[in-house]
Amino acid sequence: MKKRTLLWLLLFPILAAVTLWAVVSFTKGFSWADFRHYLSIMSPGWLAAAIAAMVSYVFWEGFSLRFICSRLGYTPPLRHCLCWSAADIFFSAITPSATGGQPAAALLMLRDKVPGHMCTVSLLLNLIQYTLSILVIGPVAFLLSPKLAAGFHPVSLWLVGIGFVIQLLLSALFILLMLRPGMVLWVADRGLRLLQALRLLRNGDKRRASLAAKMPVYHECAQAVKQDWKLLLGSFLFNLLQRFSMLLVPVCVYLGTGGRPRCVPRILAVQSCVVLGSNAAPLPGAMGLADYLFLDGYSHLVHDTVSMELLSRGISFYGCFLLCGLVVLAGRILVGIQRKREVQ
Repeated sequence: MKKRTLLWLLLFPILAAVTLWAVVSFTKGFSWADFRHYLSIMSPGWLAAAIAAMVSYVFWEGFSLRFICSRLGYTPPLRHCLCWSAADIFFSAITPSATGGQPAAALLMLRDKVPGHMCTVSLLLNLIQYTLSILVIGPVAFLLSPKLAAGFHPVSLWLVGIGFVIQLLLSALFILLMLRPGMVLWVADRGLRLLQALRLLRNGDKRRASLAAKMPVYHECAQAVKQDWKLLLGSFLFNLLQRFSMLLVPVCVYLGTGGRPRCVPRILAVQSCVVLGSNAAPLPGAMGLADYLFLDGYSHLVHDTVSMELLSRGISFYGCFLLCGLVVLAGRILVGIQRKREVQ
């Protein structure tokens, strides 16, 4: 896992550079002079608001993890929760389908002495609520702007639809894993046996045994969650606020460059579709796909779509990525210093 993560970390700047080159090169009429002008007319106040919205994205997940842990009987320091949140976001950005985020967060939680079962419960429940929140935001987007589909190319609409279905299936899987672990174990066991019979999987017996050993933890998780409705509601609201905070980044950029306030609901609706469609392909950070959907969705709303995309994406994705990397690095340095002091 460490080798794969390191590989994607090395590939990340290459993918980012290729994406930036594609956005700039294949857009007619764009020039860096136009982008500099776009930055010059950007309101400093709205720029600060966009950055604050991005920063709050990290905080809301930290608040959610702390809330879940506290409801389960353990209240960790907020600084630890922010490190877990930053690790989740950072490693999700560099791995396909965000597969590296939760293992990285789990590793930090275990190092911070969080009980293993609580670590599993917290991360799984937070993931469920994070997935459900976008399923709520998506339909609301179409309610805010019923004619939203007319502004997207048919390919984009297919991507948005696929992304919605994927999130729906993942939500169902996570809920079943939480509430019906026996059913999930039965399906997974049969699937692993089939892959082993087709010689597409090695060490099938070992993997099935490992999966069966983890099921009691998920059962314990289900019992804890079903008995506490405040836990479900609170964690969902935190994740909803986290999703919404990132949707606000392009809104702030739009308003900061002279956009009309009455168009804000449509901006939110388009950005919700961009987020949904970004889940249609297992790309690190949805690089390329998110850019395409952004350019397509906003083409009927703003004049300089590329400049808005570069600034919005630069804050919401690349800026967040750098911030989370610094938080994780600073957290590990502080932990190292503390451990040295304890040894002395």
